[in-house]
Amino acid sequence: MECQVTRMKEQLEEVNNFIRINEFVGFDTETSSMLPFDGKLLAVQIGDFNTQYVIDVQTIGIDNLLPTLNLLKDTIVIGHNLKFDLKWMHYHGIKVDKVFDTFLAECLLTAGLDKENRHLSLQACVSNYFGVRLDKSIRSKIIYEGFSDRVIRYCAEDVKYLSLLRKRQLEKIEEWELEKVMDLENRFVKVLMLMEYYGPIIDTKKWTEVYTLVEKTLGKTVEQLNNIILHNDKLKKYINTEPQLGLEFPDFNNKVADKVLINWSSPIQKLKLLHGLDINVKSTEAKDLIRKRDKHPIVPLLIKYSKWNKLSTSFGRNFLKFIHPVTGRIHPDYFQIIASGRLSCSKPNLLNIPSHGDLAKKIQASFIPKYGNKIVGGDYSNFELRIISEFADEPLWTTTFAEDRDLHSELCTRIFNIREDQVNDPFPLKPDFTYRHVQKIIDFGLSYGMTEFKLGDLLDIPTREARKLINSFFITIPRVKKILSIWAYAATSRGYIRTAPPYRRIRWFPNWNEDLSKVEPYLISAIEREAKNTVPQGSNADCIKEALCLVQDEIDNNNYPVKIMLSIYDEIVTDCKKEFTEEWKVILETLMIKAAKEILKITPVKVNVTISDHWIKD
Repeated sequence: MECQVTRMKEQLEEVNNFIRINEFVGFDTETSSMLPFDGKLLAVQIGDFNTQYVIDVQTIGIDNLLPTLNLLKDTIVIGHNLKFDLKWMHYHGIKVDKVFDTFLAECLLTAGLDKENRHLSLQACVSNYFGVRLDKSIRSKIIYEGFSDRVIRYCAEDVKYLSLLRKRQLEKIEEWELEKVMDLENRFVKVLMLMEYYGPIIDTKKWTEVYTLVEKTLGKTVEQLNNIILHNDKLKKYINTEPQLGLEFPDFNNKVADKVLINWSSPIQKLKLLHGLDINVKSTEAKDLIRKRDKHPIVPLLIKYSKWNKLSTSFGRNFLKFIHPVTGRIHPDYFQIIASGRLSCSKPNLLNIPSHGDLAKKIQASFIPKYGNKIVGGDYSNFELRIISEFADEPLWTTTFAEDRDLHSELCTRIFNIREDQVNDPFPLKPDFTYRHVQKIIDFGLSYGMTEFKLGDLLDIPTREARKLINSFFITIPRVKKILSIWAYAATSRGYIRTAPPYRRIRWFPNWNEDLSKVEPYLISAIEREAKNTVPQGSNADCIKEALCLVQDEIDNNNYPVKIMLSIYDEIVTDCKKEFTEEWKVILETLMIKAAKEILKITPVKVNVTISDHWIKD
């Protein structure tokens, strides 16, 4: 093995020749920070199993290194978690066209498996495939240690095994016929990097309205909970007798309570209280509480508190700390492949933004474009339901989509036995919801195997009423129930489920056993429920990733004045120059439809595109 530290400009010609003669090169970076806006690029590693170059960027100088990095556009760059490295390349004006991300390959091959059966880090992958242990204890020591021998070895090993790892992963990818979706993920990582790099702009004044609403609702819920405690002699013994040091929460007048009657965030205190009411639950998590929501008025309030407390954590005052002081933008951290193939998001979790209601509107109004620009957003209409329709061939759904009628209204008239002009009337059991809103919750939830308990919680109605709605739903559309049963059977008989062609992504079920008698009944139910979710959700994820790739390619190839701001499940939100919005609106709709037609061959595709001064969801 040859490992060389490159510190002089003259030495770069050897690196250049290595790049020119190799179809694939391993690539990695060492940096002083997570984001290029507030740190430095310390080292670049390029190589394969036999040869590794560790380039001292600070000594050579980034300007001298740029011609070498530009050569990467003519080769296939192999990296592990390339989203991070590509961000630094983009910051320095380097575009990498062809990539293979071994981290994404491993995510794809092990989607759905538990932690014990996944080996996602480079260290774990190399150990699993080759039985070699990489020493990661040197990580980050380059900052104060410099290029010592052990730091050089550490840097070199980050590229040494990449080409071999890719080869072994490709064998498995070909075995399971995942080439199409692997290509999609490799293309998409470049788009996701740009979504993180640019990120959305937040109107901080408008965000005040967001956290004010959250704090007010949370405070009122606490007040209601406290009133139950104070007016129930059986529960008074659970009141804290001493002030809870360090516990502060605002009431609806934004004052801080001097004394906390109950720490409503404490699972232990809430569990004792519930047991005192003879409500037998294992935990105070929503999934357990919703089954007991009819037992006492305090139970739905505890569920509401948990919801708004989480919203306070996610979308309260602290949300503004994620605005970067240099860029003035939020730079979220996306995880590209979870079990279904969807994205996840953190710091902050933009995917957790409510989609309906007053809070949702206030949050969305806080996402604004660059000065002089407009927001152009494209949203697939009922896309996951259209995926189900493609497979189920349910006459009512098929005809409704073919004639471009409103599916929720059509089902509403049948399930509730009302006229079409009544679908927007208040729902008697929950008057602040319309019939159509209730039907929309039913359509999306039950299509993925939602239980009567969950439906009762979402609609805030008794479980027995939720059960009646479920029965009416499947009586009305029996073929939907049939296709869901087919997916459930496929998962329990094989141990995995695939998304729609042409991608056919796999989601594994770790608790599966070929002999189902050895699997706990509740685990079989979980597999069936997850299978019903995975086909529409995972296929939707495949489609939106393809659409985002097409959109980014169109922007790059034509130098359009557009940036992708974010993507929330089945919508794409872009920041566009004001003068270009009408033209871009048509282009965005066309590209999103093109991507969807890769999956929907029979069912029509519909995309709603809006132009506005802030993010709105149609």
